[in-house]
Amino acid sequence: MKLPRDMLMRLQESSNGFVTCKLTPLWYGMPSPWHVIIAALLVRHCGKHAPRIAEGVFRRWPFPHDLANVDRDYLLTVVTEGHCYAAADILRNISRRYLSKDWKDLRDIRGINPYICKCVEEFVTCSLANC
Repeated sequence: MKLPRDMLMRLQESSNGFVTCKLTPLWYGMPSPWHVIIAALLVRHCGKHAPRIAEGVFRRWPFPHDLANVDRDYLLTVVTEGHCYAAADILRNISRRYLSKDWKDLRDIRGINPYICKCVEEFVTCSLANC
């Protein structure tokens, strides 16, 4: 499935930014593609600590521009509560790349791997089918 920027941005714009559902896998109930990307990155990098870290991240920074512009040291304090030191820079950089207009398909963003694409594909499929 292609994941074009214009389709993902339309889904992003229709989001209120608030995560309202905590099902497994973690990205179920996420309000936008960006939330799914961040949740999938946290699962990938933080393992069992991902749900707790995701809750803290999304509570403080509900939108991509919030996380893209956060102070690195402050973000580090949030993600290191779960002993997930590598995630701070990754989350911030992916949010910045997501907001840029330099990509046409999600796979064009450096740092997006097949696991993340699969998660976003599931989200898009469900969103378009109004699951």
